[in-house]
Amino acid sequence: MTNKSLQTLKKILYWSCIFLWGYFIASEYIGSLAKQIKHPVSSDFYKFYLSGKLYQNNESMYWIRKSDENNNSDSKKNIEPEPTNASSPPPSYLHPNLNPPTFTLLVSPLANLDFNAALTIWSVLSLLSGLISAILIRNVSVCKKKTGISLALLTLSYFSFFPIFANFQYGQVGLFLLLILTLAWLAQRQEKLIISGILLSLAISIKPFIGLFILSLAFFRMWKAFISCIGSLAIILLSSLAIVGIDEYESYFRVLKTVDWLSTNWNASIHGFFARILGGTSNPSMFDYPLAAKLASLFFSSIVVLSIYALGYRLRALDYKAKCDVLFSVTIPAMLLTSPLGWLYYFPMLLISGSQLIKFGNNFKNSRVFWLIMAIPALIISTPSILVPSSNVDHQKAWTLDASVYFYSLLIIFAAIYSHSQSPPVKSVRISAHPKAT
Repeated sequence: MTNKSLQTLKKILYWSCIFLWGYFIASEYIGSLAKQIKHPVSSDFYKFYLSGKLYQNNESMYWIRKSDENNNSDSKKNIEPEPTNASSPPPSYLHPNLNPPTFTLLVSPLANLDFNAALTIWSVLSLLSGLISAILIRNVSVCKKKTGISLALLTLSYFSFFPIFANFQYGQVGLFLLLILTLAWLAQRQEKLIISGILLSLAISIKPFIGLFILSLAFFRMWKAFISCIGSLAIILLSSLAIVGIDEYESYFRVLKTVDWLSTNWNASIHGFFARILGGTSNPSMFDYPLAAKLASLFFSSIVVLSIYALGYRLRALDYKAKCDVLFSVTIPAMLLTSPLGWLYYFPMLLISGSQLIKFGNNFKNSRVFWLIMAIPALIISTPSILVPSSNVDHQKAWTLDASVYFYSLLIIFAAIYSHSQSPPVKSVRISAHPKAT
């Protein structure tokens, strides 16, 4: 058999494996979408959809769950789970949408459609947003060689990454946030600082915990992007306030106070970890010291923020693009750690951080040790798991291990990026081609 025949046979084998892999992945996603269509209450997008419907009907976007008893009784099964029309109230057991009014204004056009059509459009656009982000990240940070097989493998790897599926499974907004942050990062690297600031302000208006980027921009002395972000955010919030009124924001903050599921296993934040250990919610915990839980969460979250300040000060003379890479790669895990709800379905944003970890690993003296350590969080995050309600996280193994593995993984990722960011190649700002860009 000639070399040409061997190469042809090898390609046929590669594409056959890719086809089978793709078929399995596609069946999982199609099945998940079908489940959300059949049982809308299983999808968080249903809450977004209901908020949009209520807003269009001149009602409040937010509702208060009438009783937690319905969550633990068979009465929930007797309630029709299909989407209600604009004049119908949300199911009494359904917790309201936890996103700010600005987000509801952005998604409200979908409420003009039938729920099935709205969910399908949302899901497809979400997956495309994430895939475009993955390709952009790959092209900039990892590998610029483009072949049909490599692109197919990247696409299948993207769809196989469990946080991507978790985001899709619950109709969440994480992949849209990934695209916004990716575009902001690329704009920042190209010194389009005003655009970067505007994009970051859009992400913050959707998910306030991304606001840590405002502090990071200040810590890294990127003042033009900082001012752009602050100014754009003020315009977005004032515009939203003028449209929906202050009552909607009061309802939003009132709803946030009802959150009592910090200890669920998909919450990888510092607050979630200490809620499982020290209590502070209505759910079981190892100990019952709610004040200690709040103080510990605040203390360690402050340590994370101060560490970013120290890193920004240390790297003030770093080459501009390298500094942009460090800022984004370290802020993303930090904001998930410090947010009260650092959900697993926000982990796709870690793809930006992961691209920098690959760079660090390739330059690390003992790369085998580095990759062995990083394989631990990578395997944990990529392994499918079931969302366990906080009420079921009720024993020591769950508190310290089962429900906390994502927290430990996120902590390892943050520590790895932080430690390897402290001594990258430095290039004096004075001889930079764009010394005033920051």
